[in-house]
Amino acid sequence: GFNLQPDVVSYTTIISAAAKSGNLAVAEQWFQAALAQGITPNVVTFTSLIDAAVRSENDEAARHWYETALKAGVQPSIRTFNTLMSGPARQGDVPSAEKWFRA
Repeated sequence: GFNLQPDVVSYTTIISAAAKSGNLAVAEQWFQAALAQGITPNVVTFTSLIDAAVRSENDEAARHWYETALKAGVQPSIRTFNTLMSGPARQGDVPSAEKWFRA
């Protein structure tokens, strides 16, 4: 058989799948598994974690993963900010969405 090792894309794909179902705990478990394997997360990985937090309506976790990305030296993308804005926007919280828009 093939001797293939999972990479950042492999782990991010699973984290993204957990995010789409709003399962933050599973997304975080896979993130920790990636770190344990020496995988360096990228902007897509962190945006997927933020998406999981937003979809589970956990604003504190969304901010935590955003700040963790910054501390890791990961530059947020437009998609990162769109994801951060989508939670408050869905809840009708315009001021919070605007904060991310101006971040």
